[in-house]
Amino acid sequence: MSRKIEMQIDHRVEILVAAAKEEALKSDLRSAKMSAMIVDKKLKTIFAKTHNRRIMGENGKFSIHAEENMLAKYFKSVKDRYIFIFRTMADGSIGVSRPCRKCYKLIEESGIFGAMYFNKDGQFVVEEF
Repeated sequence: MSRKIEMQIDHRVEILVAAAKEEALKSDLRSAKMSAMIVDKKLKTIFAKTHNRRIMGENGKFSIHAEENMLAKYFKSVKDRYIFIFRTMADGSIGVSRPCRKCYKLIEESGIFGAMYFNKDGQFVVEEF
């Protein structure tokens, strides 16, 4: 069972948003540029950053979600930390960044302390597992 908290955006979150946006812009996808970062519980240290990307598979192109990419690369270093998930839209605005069902399940099973993202109302949410 998780606990959701809507949080005010403070200076620490603004710094994380700037870093997450910079990482998301590295994505080669046009419409959904997303990033995932592993951060400490005090929101002061970023341990790892990744973004979503397009890859060529046997059946054509498909994308790897930022959360999947993060957990595949840094699975051993996520325990008791937050994953900060961010989406920037084509116009530069912040988009909904709640993980999809598949990524949500991966995150829950990984031992991550909590997930941080923006919901459909534009509110910053911290969800602790």
